[in-house]
Amino acid sequence: DREIVLKAIEKDKVSFKYASKELQIDLSFIFEVINIDVSAINFTSREIKNNKELILEILKSNGSALKYVSKELQNDKEIVLQAVKSNGISLKFASPKLKMDREIVIHAVNSNGLALKYAFIMLRNDKEIILKAVNSNGMALEFASDELKNNKVIVLQAVKTAGSAFHFASKRLQNDNEIVLESIKSDIYPLDYYAGLSPYILNKLLEYRFKGLNEQTNEQTILSALKLDGNVLKILGFEYQNCKEFVFHAVKSNGLSIEYASNELKNDKNIVMEAIKSNGLALQFVSNELKSDKYIVNEAIKMNGLALQFASIELQNDKNIVIEAIKSNGLAIDFASKELQLNKDIVIEALRKNPRISEKYISNKLLDDRDFIIEFDKLDNIIKGKFIYKLNKSTSKKVKYMLNYLKLFN
Repeated sequence: DREIVLKAIEKDKVSFKYASKELQIDLSFIFEVINIDVSAINFTSREIKNNKELILEILKSNGSALKYVSKELQNDKEIVLQAVKSNGISLKFASPKLKMDREIVIHAVNSNGLALKYAFIMLRNDKEIILKAVNSNGMALEFASDELKNNKVIVLQAVKTAGSAFHFASKRLQNDNEIVLESIKSDIYPLDYYAGLSPYILNKLLEYRFKGLNEQTNEQTILSALKLDGNVLKILGFEYQNCKEFVFHAVKSNGLSIEYASNELKNDKNIVMEAIKSNGLALQFVSNELKSDKYIVNEAIKMNGLALQFASIELQNDKNIVIEAIKSNGLAIDFASKELQLNKDIVIEALRKNPRISEKYISNKLLDDRDFIIEFDKLDNIIKGKFIYKLNKSTSKKVKYMLNYLKLFN
């Protein structure tokens, strides 16, 4: 039954193999099947894969079908031309001979510039082809010859289409003001890609990235940018990374941007506190001295208990600090000292916050501790159930036994 087979193929294309012989050679049926899943061509006979009229019709709507046709048709210019007009990337499946055909490659890159990747290497040095490719997709510059990556007309067109193509340009053109400015205008790219630019280009970058700043002075532009995105600090010079005013606004906007501050300011309590208020995990980037500061660490773990992992060893062994961290996030027990990971008060607090903590923290010593079992029994039944469920059989059995014993004892 035609309809039954089509429904089966919708679920699994391999089902075509089990269709009747009549259906497997029925061209109208095969056309329907391929509209469902083009890769079903794989399961057709050699005659079908080599049926030029049928394949031409299929390629009009799905150029990627070229992947599944016979080798003969992958070497047929009319077939390949139809495929790349429909989907430029299908050039990948053309024969080596046709990847050298200039007409085919031009149609392929017009359809999708990235098809340049599959063109014969000599054609990647053809100025007309490369211009068409980068006009379709600027990122095609990656596959141009080194000579044309150094051609300003081509690179300018590439960055107008996709600013990110800047990174495939030659070193000479990456230092060309016009190229850089065009790249900045056409694409918002991660700021760190622009590290090391000249002050003029850097200021232009910030103007385009942060609207409404172009009438301000350089310092005002940078300060305004830092207030909007602290990560701007990453691409600035040391003079800004060591300036308290600039760093303060950066970390206020994004606490983690303290990573890019000078070592001196990573040891400044006011700066560090501002960073931690924004993001407790900023503790990882502060000085070792402040990682040992109880007040600083306490503020960080209140914001995010997992900041405990960045505290000094001494504070990871401080019971009050660890409990505070666990109140924020039960998984903070992972970063407590080995001694405190086995402390019954710590374990109970961690279970209260997250019943999915590792069973490695439930030692036999704790299971034999009546006070621990009493406190464990006071936990919410759902919490107890979730924890007991994930224990191994022997530990689970012992916990249940101790709970039952406690009830009998009481």
